[in-house]
Amino acid sequence: MPATPQVPKASRIDLPTVHRGVDAHLNRFLDAKARSAAAEGFPAEVTEVLRDLILTGGKRIRPVLCVIGWHAAGGSGDMAPVLRTAASLEMFHASALIHDDVMDGSITRRGRSSAHKALAARHADHPHAARLGTNAAILLGDLALSWSDEILHTAGLRPCPTWSF
Repeated sequence: MPATPQVPKASRIDLPTVHRGVDAHLNRFLDAKARSAAAEGFPAEVTEVLRDLILTGGKRIRPVLCVIGWHAAGGSGDMAPVLRTAASLEMFHASALIHDDVMDGSITRRGRSSAHKALAARHADHPHAARLGTNAAILLGDLALSWSDEILHTAGLRPCPTWSF
């Protein structure tokens, strides 16, 4: 009977470090977007509502799976591009949550007002505040989807030299 091959011990993935790294990248990204939006006269509430949704709660399952996949595939070295890629997944997920809450008419998300309700509340004095909140949330979800793509394509990933297409 052949001997069982020895499997090298995998180094540990520090989940709190993954969470902090993803959150730090999302904060920096949203800070930059808020600054450029302010310079162009874009309403600050857009990044504020998105930041509230993304950075208040959530388990970060997708980013963790991204880092675990990288690690399982033999990833080593600088983890920053992987954390930025993981952050793009969290932004992508936020887009889906915003749209899902509009479609379901959800009032809350993660114990807080859903994006369309938060945006409507910011314009409570408007005669069509609910409709304005819903429409703005749909656009916010689209914006989050676009930003997830921007984060991914600026993450600094390099192609694996062994990949061939």
